[in-house]
Amino acid sequence: MTIQEPSAGTKGVDCRWLSLTVMLGLIGIATTVAYSRENERTVAPVLETVVSHLMEALKDEDGGVRHAAAQALAVIGPAAKEAVPALIKVLKDEDPSVRSAAAGALGSIGPAAKEAVPALIEALKDEDTNVRLAAAQALRSIGPAAKEAVPALIKALKDEEIFVRRGAAEALNCIPAAVPALIKALKDEDRNGRIAAADALGSVGPAAKEAVPALIEALKDEDPIVRSAAAGALGSIGPAAKEAVPALIKALKDEDRNVRRAAVWALHRILHHIGPAAKELVPALIEALKDEDGRVRHVAAEALGNIGPAAVPALIEALKDEEKHVHHIAVRALSHVGPAAVPALIDALKYEDEDIRRGAAEALRRILPHIGPAAKELVPALIEALKDEDKHVRHFAVQALDRIGPDAKEAVPALIKALKDEEIFVRRGAAEALIRRGAAEALGNIGPAAVPALIEALKDKEARVREDAARALGRIGHRAAR
Repeated sequence: MTIQEPSAGTKGVDCRWLSLTVMLGLIGIATTVAYSRENERTVAPVLETVVSHLMEALKDEDGGVRHAAAQALAVIGPAAKEAVPALIKVLKDEDPSVRSAAAGALGSIGPAAKEAVPALIEALKDEDTNVRLAAAQALRSIGPAAKEAVPALIKALKDEEIFVRRGAAEALNCIPAAVPALIKALKDEDRNGRIAAADALGSVGPAAKEAVPALIEALKDEDPIVRSAAAGALGSIGPAAKEAVPALIKALKDEDRNVRRAAVWALHRILHHIGPAAKELVPALIEALKDEDGRVRHVAAEALGNIGPAAVPALIEALKDEEKHVHHIAVRALSHVGPAAVPALIDALKYEDEDIRRGAAEALRRILPHIGPAAKELVPALIEALKDEDKHVRHFAVQALDRIGPDAKEAVPALIKALKDEEIFVRRGAAEALIRRGAAEALGNIGPAAVPALIEALKDKEARVREDAARALGRIGHRAAR
């Protein structure tokens, strides 16, 4: 086989690629040992050599080589800081992919590339989307030292490309000095500027607490998207935005549902850290439970759960919400309130509305592990619940008695009846198995008094019931043998 010489036209390119391949190999060696103290003396010369040659490669006539060189410098990161001036020049390369790679390399170098900030500000205006995005990301990596870029980044919040807008917002989040400028931008004539400023302040989070008064004012903006963004930002700031609570309560009546959603979410975020001290907000959140939007009702129920006992009546009312997810959140919220909710929940077991009875039984089942010996006092109410016409209420009552265990022995007669429950939960008798199965488990926890009923359950037509009866008898036998 004859090996041909490269043609005159390709020799130069092939050699350049070969040279670059060698340098990339050196990078692998350099980055592997760059942080090893034992090799510190040998690493420095290698890195210096590699960086020097890559800087030369940034001038190569072939765009692919320049692009690869910039990417290689990005791999080296902060140790390539000597290449910053060369990379600044490459930000004006005719090839957009090279410009983008250069900005990326400057970002990888980080704060040590702060002299590139003016050039990166210019790159935020580049005609290529990827270059603008890479410039924003590089400014984010440079961090506080890039504070002079704040005005340009605020302008970039209006970029036509969403990825650039996000990149600019993330960069502003890393520059503390950006908050005053963002506060000023909340009054921008362009609605998109105001929206972007509010979103960016939300990204900054608690560190943007000085923006709270301006965001409260933005809740009155004529544009609903601005109002929604302002409410969202206040929620992201969290407890530090406590002074915004009255304004957010007013926003719960906003004509735009997205504003109401953002307002109730913000209140939830703020109240989560305030707890019972927020009980004066219960009336407003009760009103929110009547909102036409299910999402608003959902978050209002969660917020009420954080307030505690003062919110129990409202949460019991929420148990009959037509939206199932609101119902479930109310149950969870009542469970979160804990033992203080028990009296109201027992009373709720007698309500005419089956959804309320069902939710009360489920909440009681969840609370039981946190009550301790006092759980015994719930047994009479749960025995009554076993007679409920709603199969779900009976099912939750059985599970609750199961959790109480031996202290629920007075429930044995009622549980024996439950073993013969014939109510159909779903087609093909699945509910019968579920309810009787739960009763068998509960009887097993109660102890010897349940033995006759469990022996009878061994003849049940459902195999799962027979299995549980056997296990329950095993538990009782194990205890007796000790």
